[in-house]
Amino acid sequence: MSHYQPQPNPYGQNPGQQPYPSYQLPPPPPQPGSVPLAPFGLGQVFSASWQNITKNFGSAVGLPAVISIFGFLLMAALIAVVIMIDGANNWAFFGQFSNVNDEADLVELGFVNWMILIIGLISVVILLPLVVFQILAQAATVAVSSRHAMGLRTTFAQGFRFLKPALGRLTLLALFYWVLSTILLGLFFASLALIIGEAINLAVTQDLATGEVGGAIATFAVAVIMWIVLIILVSFLSLFIVVRFIFVIQAIVLEGMGPFAALKRSWTLIRGRYWPVFGTYLLLTVIVSFATQLISLVFSIPSAGLETEFTSTSAEVSSAWSLNYAILQIVLTMAQTFLSTIIALFMFLAFNNMYLDLRFRKEGLHLQLAERSFSDPLLQRAIAGDVQAQEAFDDYVPGQIIAHQSGHYPPPGAGQR
Repeated sequence: MSHYQPQPNPYGQNPGQQPYPSYQLPPPPPQPGSVPLAPFGLGQVFSASWQNITKNFGSAVGLPAVISIFGFLLMAALIAVVIMIDGANNWAFFGQFSNVNDEADLVELGFVNWMILIIGLISVVILLPLVVFQILAQAATVAVSSRHAMGLRTTFAQGFRFLKPALGRLTLLALFYWVLSTILLGLFFASLALIIGEAINLAVTQDLATGEVGGAIATFAVAVIMWIVLIILVSFLSLFIVVRFIFVIQAIVLEGMGPFAALKRSWTLIRGRYWPVFGTYLLLTVIVSFATQLISLVFSIPSAGLETEFTSTSAEVSSAWSLNYAILQIVLTMAQTFLSTIIALFMFLAFNNMYLDLRFRKEGLHLQLAERSFSDPLLQRAIAGDVQAQEAFDDYVPGQIIAHQSGHYPPPGAGQR
C-alpha cells in the first residue's frame, strides 16, 4: 500500500484541482469613425486629423479655405485703402518731416517714435479681418471633426449649415479677441517707441554731441536687451492664456454657448489636464512652424531661379517672358498657400480631437456615443455607408447630445481621467 501523498506544486495548479479560468482581454472600444470611443493618445489625435482631411476634404478643407480667402481679400483691401489715404508717395502727417534733412531736427520732432506708432496703428486695423476670418475658418472644422468621430461624412453645404447658427457668437468672440490683441499690440508698440525709439534718439543725440559711436551703441544695446526681456515675459503669459482658452470655439459651436460662457467652459475643461494639453499644443506648434518654413524654403528655390532667369533675359524677349514669369510665380504662390493652408487646418482639426478627448475623459461622452452607436440600427447603417440612412443624420452633431438632452453636463469623473 503506497503512502504517497500528492505534494503541492509551487509553480502551477495542484493535482486534482480545477484548471484556472483562461484570462480574456476586454474587447477594444468601438471605433465607428476616426477615433476610438474612449480616451485616446497623441498618435490618434494626429491620425484622426489627417483622416478627416482625406475623407471630408470639401468641408474640412474647402469651406475653411474659402473663408480664409475672403479674409485675405478683405485684409488686402484694407492695406490698399491705408496706402492710398494720401496718394502714392506719402501721408499728410509726414509732410512735416519731408523737408527736414538734419538728424537733430528729426530727433526733436520724434520721427522714430511716430513711425513706430503709425505702424502699430496700421497693424491693428489690418488685424481685425485676420482675427475674424481665422476664428470662422477654425469654427468651420469643429462639427466636421465631431461627426467624423462617429464615422459620418460632412459635405461643404452641411459644414456651412452647422457653422451658420454660431456666426453671431463667433463674431463677438473675434471682436473680443481683437480688442485684447489691440491692447497687447498697443503695449508692444508703445514699449517699442518708448524704449527703442528713445534709445535711438538718445544715441543719435550722443553721436552728434560727442562724435563718439561707442556710447551710442551701448545705450541702444541696453535698450534692446530690456525690450527683449519684456517681450519674453509677455510671450510666456500669452502662451498660458492661449492654452487655457484653446477650446472656446468648440464650446461655442458644439455646445451653443456665448463667448464669455465658452471662455469659462474652456478653462474648466482643461483644469487638471493643463500640462498634457500644453505639451500637445507646443508640439503641434513646432510641427506646423517647421512644416510651413520647409514649404517656404522648397518653393523659394524655383522662385529664385525664375527671378534670376527673368532678370538675365535680354530686352528683346523680356516682354514675352514676363507673362510666363508672372504665371509661374502665381502658380508657385498658389501651391505654397494651398499646402500651408492644409497644415494650418491640420492643427485646427487636432485641437478639435483634443477637445473630444477631454470630454471623453472628464464627462464620459464616449460612453453615450458608444451606447447610441450600439443601440441605433439606423445610425449603424449610416456609419456603414447607407446613403438613405445618412440622410436621416444630416443634422446630427455628436457632442451636442449632453447639452441639448440633459440640460447640464455630467459631474466630473463621469468618464475615465
